[in-house]
Amino acid sequence: MTRRDRCAACHRKNLAGKYCHHHARALQSIKDHHRAWSKAHGKISWPEFLYRISEMDETGKWVIEVIEVERLS
Repeated sequence: MTRRDRCAACHRKNLAGKYCHHHARALQSIKDHHRAWSKAHGKISWPEFLYRISEMDETGKWVIEVIEVERLS
């Protein structure tokens, strides 16, 4: 498996994007929560949102790994 075939956040095979199934679901969850947060509390930038959720104790490992990759993008 080449590097392009691997998830950007782990060693697993990626899907039709840069993430494996688990990290792709984590990214979708982040996007869904960003929309909900913006709707409830007003617009928040993507980088600020990523920072805020990365600081929350409740944020899971896969989400944290996606945040690390997204911050570099």
